[in-house]
Amino acid sequence: SKDKVSVSLYGQVNRAMSLVNDGDESYLNHVDNDTSSTRFGFKVKAKGSDTLTAGANLEWEYQQNASNKISQTDHGYSGSLDKRKLDVYLDFASIGMFTLGHGSTASDGTSEVDLSGTTVAGYALTTGWAGSFEFFNKTDNGLSGIKVDKVMSDLDGNGRQDRFRYDSPKFAGFMISASTFEMDTLDNGAPNPDQHDPAYDIVLRYSGKFGDAVKLAGAVAYSDYPSSDASNAADNQINGSLSVLFGGFSVTVAAGQKEYSNVAANNADSESTYYGKLGYMADFWSVGTTAFAIDYGKYDEFGHVKDGEASTYAIYLVQNLKNWGTELYTGYRIYTLDNRTTEDFDDIGVFFLGMRVKF
Repeated sequence: SKDKVSVSLYGQVNRAMSLVNDGDESYLNHVDNDTSSTRFGFKVKAKGSDTLTAGANLEWEYQQNASNKISQTDHGYSGSLDKRKLDVYLDFASIGMFTLGHGSTASDGTSEVDLSGTTVAGYALTTGWAGSFEFFNKTDNGLSGIKVDKVMSDLDGNGRQDRFRYDSPKFAGFMISASTFEMDTLDNGAPNPDQHDPAYDIVLRYSGKFGDAVKLAGAVAYSDYPSSDASNAADNQINGSLSVLFGGFSVTVAAGQKEYSNVAANNADSESTYYGKLGYMADFWSVGTTAFAIDYGKYDEFGHVKDGEASTYAIYLVQNLKNWGTELYTGYRIYTLDNRTTEDFDDIGVFFLGMRVKF
């Protein structure tokens, strides 16, 4: 009946300015912050009994000048209304939740567990501020064609897909999740949308408190992909993250490795990523918590570049305005690309200043 059903609207607007310098020129941009995009959605919940809840989630995003899409050649990137979630679920109190439709796979977010209070400014997905910018090649004195997000990734599971997912109830802070979905078969290295093969992932998560002072959260995921002889086909992936918060201080780490089927074509048998963050947050004044963080990420042999090594590091600050549902944030991030024997690249630096309002 209708009195058992609730519908809620939620969303956020997240706008920022970024100043990107590629070593040759600087670019000032008004952007939608891709670390936590502008979005809105509806949640539908029908609790028919104490043992069974049915529901649905519909969510879309709109990013005008997405910070990960703008570049030296396109700093007026126009956005579109894109779906994030269109799914339904049944949640059984005793055996867990079953979800069907478009939404997060079980492994989505498993590299991005973070208790620092600074994720609106930065987290393991470090490419959000300048993912489409190209490194400037000092050897040739021109743009290299190598984009930041082609040599860096947090290997965060499988994102959002059309999938069937299961989440177990929590046992002593632990939860098991699994999902199955289909991926485009690779044809000569490119996705073939006319042919699909099944893939799956399985995840173990934990969240808990130890006394009043310590919080701990983490996740580890394994993904198995369709077998393929295509040059850039992945075989499997393992990734995860762990974050601990104690007395206002936080330590966050993440790592991942993706194995490839065709070692000869990729010049390497795997890609690997490592990430670490140190943070501190405190209530310096009554308006809300202030959070600081520094981080570092290292990426080996991404983009099928043998002996290629990229890295990034950043510092940022987030000020919460708790009575206004608002966060103010600023920071600076540097991207580097090294260890390519015939080319020399300038670093890319990004200063950003922004504001997120949630409702």
